[in-house]
Amino acid sequence: MSPRAYKTLSLSPDGRLLALVIGNPRNDVWVQDLEHGTLTQRTFGWEAGQVTWTLDGQSIAFVSRRGGARSAFSVPRDGTSEPVASAFGSFSPDGQHVARMRPGPNTGTGLDLWVDPVGGPGSEAPFLQTRFTEAGPRFSPNGRWIACSSDESGQNEIYVRPYPGPGDEHRISSKGGEHVLWSHDGKEIFYRDGPKFFSVAVTLTPEFKASPPQLLFEGPFEQVPNQSYDVSPDGKRFVVLEAVDAQVAPLTHLNIVLNWFEDVKQRVGSAAH
Repeated sequence: MSPRAYKTLSLSPDGRLLALVIGNPRNDVWVQDLEHGTLTQRTFGWEAGQVTWTLDGQSIAFVSRRGGARSAFSVPRDGTSEPVASAFGSFSPDGQHVARMRPGPNTGTGLDLWVDPVGGPGSEAPFLQTRFTEAGPRFSPNGRWIACSSDESGQNEIYVRPYPGPGDEHRISSKGGEHVLWSHDGKEIFYRDGPKFFSVAVTLTPEFKASPPQLLFEGPFEQVPNQSYDVSPDGKRFVVLEAVDAQVAPLTHLNIVLNWFEDVKQRVGSAAH
C-alpha cells in the first residue's frame, strides 16, 4: 500500500477488508479492500483512535476524541450512514459483553480491565483491578479466557486469565510482550516484543496449557499505540506497519508477511541438526 500516516489497524472477520486510522491530517477511519486494492474513507474529521470490527463484520467500531470527550462509535463498512454511539473493545463470542481498559482507583495513571454489557440491561463490572497497569484485553474464541498485557513483573508481559473467573493467571511471554491476539481457532496466541513477533501454542480445555513461545519473524516494523498488526483468519498472514523513511516517522506503509509457518518449521529443523 502507498505511504501514508497509518496509525492503527484491524482485519475484518473474513480477512478481506482492513480498517485503518490514517492521519489526513486529522485521524479518520478508512477501509482497504485487500482483494481489489481500493482504499475508501469512512469518517471525516472524527479524530479516531483505536479501531476494531463488530462480530458480524458489517461495521467498524472506533474510539473518538471528537469534541474533547473520549467516546465509542461505529460506522458501517459500506459508509451508508454516519457514525453512531457504540460499544468498543474485545467482544465476547456471543456479542453480549465487551472487555476494555479503564483508569482504575488503585493504579494512579494506570489501567484496569472491565467487562461491560453490550446494550440492554446490565451493569459494568471490573474484571481485573490491581496496582499495576493491564492493557489490551482479548477474549478467547470460546469466551472462557481473556488475554492481556500487564506490567506486574516490572515490564509488560502477556497473561491469560479465566473468564469470568475465579482461577489462576497464566503467564505466556518470557522476556516481554505486548499487543496480544488469539488465532481464530483458539489454538495459538500471538504477541510482539518490540520488532519480534511470537506464537504460543495453547489448549483451552479441559484446562489451560501453553507451550514455550516461538519466534515467528523479526522486523523492523513500526509499533504504534493500540494495535500495531493483525493476523488473517487462517493464521498464516500478518499485516504489519513498516517505516518508509526513518527521517519521516509518521509515514509508513503496510506489509503482509506470508508463509511464516513454513519459515518456522525450517528454523526448527535446522536447529535440530
